[in-house]
Amino acid sequence: MANIDIECASGLATACQNAINVTLSAPQTALTVPPTLDGPFDAVLPTGGVVVAVASAVVLGVSALFILSNL
Repeated sequence: MANIDIECASGLATACQNAINVTLSAPQTALTVPPTLDGPFDAVLPTGGVVVAVASAVVLGVSALFILSNL
């Protein structure tokens, strides 16, 4: 897989050089994609989860309004 170029890598190498006098090469500061990567993962809330979350929010909201209106 190809290396991902990041601007921070040169900053890391510079910081190591300045702090403890260690010189890092480009492969030591480059991020590489692991060969077992499936790609980006999209976490999607299923329909049942949306129903439960909205119903819970409605119950909590109505309960809060009921309690506050009776103070």
